[in-house]
Amino acid sequence: IYAPGGMGTMDELMENLTLLKTNYQAKKKIFLLDSKFWAKELEWFKEVFVSKYEVMDADVLDYFKVVDTVEEVMNQVS
Repeated sequence: IYAPGGMGTMDELMENLTLLKTNYQAKKKIFLLDSKFWAKELEWFKEVFVSKYEVMDADVLDYFKVVDTVEEVMNQVS
């Protein structure tokens, strides 16, 4: 679960994605808490990493589950 944050949060998120894509970590959802905060970052992933430079497959975006409340996370993991 990633809450709004700064550079450290983005660093950890990218590291988690790397571990998932290289199969060093079991496949799981990455919850992004606060859809308004994460909207531009996800758009940036799509535009830059997936479309422009093609350094990420579009399926990477399937790992993300954007939610606005902790209750939404709890309902999906329990």
